[in-house]
Amino acid sequence: MAITANIHEAKTKLIERALAGEEVIIAKAGKPLVHLTPVPPAEPAKMSRDIAGCMEGRIWFAPDWDSPETKAEIERWMSEGDEHDKRVRRAGGVNLLLDTNAVIWMLGDSSRLTPSTAALLNDPANQIWISTSTIHEIAVRVSIGKLRMP
Repeated sequence: MAITANIHEAKTKLIERALAGEEVIIAKAGKPLVHLTPVPPAEPAKMSRDIAGCMEGRIWFAPDWDSPETKAEIERWMSEGDEHDKRVRRAGGVNLLLDTNAVIWMLGDSSRLTPSTAALLNDPANQIWISTSTIHEIAVRVSIGKLRMP
């Protein structure tokens, strides 16, 4: 049996009753306005694990982005920072700690990955780890004009 109530009553107890499974109709001046029902829990979003090449064509890097001069510049920038904890936690499957090239190729130039490497990256049982140093190195490459990312 449906419950009909005024707005003042809805503010006090009716929400709890609807959540408990009762049918609740909110009325104003005796005229039904709203049928109150609980919102079912949302299903978690399913994310595609096809990350190899997911940013292909959206990342640009200079032809000399990995030259000895660029590496020296990155080393200079990185030697000024703190050491980071690089421990990898085991979480099932294989732990993959990617270096900068692997991250860039994974996201933007998957043709440089072997089919077996792409399969490892796309396997949801595997954990992909990217060092803060890799993120820092990518940021340095962007800031010195050797890499563009969205």
